[in-house]
Amino acid sequence: MDGRMKNLIFGMICFVGAVLTVSCANRITPPSHPAQPVRVILLDHGRHPSLMLPRVGDEWARYSYGEWRWYAEGRASVWRVFPTMLWPTQGTLGRQVLTIDEMVRVDFIRVHTLTVSSERVDQLMQELDTVFEAGREQARYNPVFRAEFVPHPRLYSLFNQSNKVMAEWLRDLDCEVRGPLLYSTWRIME
Repeated sequence: MDGRMKNLIFGMICFVGAVLTVSCANRITPPSHPAQPVRVILLDHGRHPSLMLPRVGDEWARYSYGEWRWYAEGRASVWRVFPTMLWPTQGTLGRQVLTIDEMVRVDFIRVHTLTVSSERVDQLMQELDTVFEAGREQARYNPVFRAEFVPHPRLYSLFNQSNKVMAEWLRDLDCEVRGPLLYSTWRIME
């Protein structure tokens, strides 16, 4: 097979893969009858998601997972995308505490509301807050994302990026999650 044919086949494979990835949403099926139901909010920011969990009163905690240099240090540039995805780097957990009225200041594309068990929410929030408090001494506030970021014990990579971690969090809330998990395109299945 000559070089042009190899390039053509490679290009076709890449094109089909890109079309399939973009057209296939990550599908979430929430639990059908959760005990002590409570609502949580999944925010789709375009390329990455964040999860808002209810706290006491009218406060909410917004959690996100990403790459340390990109989110905590604010080194978000196009040239860093491929090295960040190809080589494992420091992961980060972001947290922002806000009221639902303050959510209008959060930059997002889509909002998805899910009803899940309050017990599962409490467990997940405790786990995330434990990770957050463990990294508190290295916390950095990024005004662009309006959140505080701490190092996460898991490395960030193509195989452990924000959408895959979000799927894990949603599964912790007893949701079924299916899809490629490469992009932050989510659809709620009822």
